[in-house]
Amino acid sequence: MSVIEILEYEHGILLETCAMTSQIVHSLSPNRKHPVNKLKSLTGFFRSFGDHCHCQKEERVLFAHLLKHRMALFYGPITNLMAEHQKQRMLLERVE
Repeated sequence: MSVIEILEYEHGILLETCAMTSQIVHSLSPNRKHPVNKLKSLTGFFRSFGDHCHCQKEERVLFAHLLKHRMALFYGPITNLMAEHQKQRMLLERVE
């Protein structure tokens, strides 16, 4: 598998986990006990797999490759992806 194929596969895992998380969050109700352990597990997954594994791989491998092939650092896909990574980290910190 190429690095791009691995990143695409990881995106699929992250999207499936986001969908599952969304279902859990939308099922929350003031009248029901909140699944705290499940939510902690999900935030742990997003921290370890999403941030430490996937995002780091994109930032160290993919971005370096894009820069090597003259993709601009201050506009274009790298800027957009970095903004998404920062937003993900900020949201995760708020949830934690």
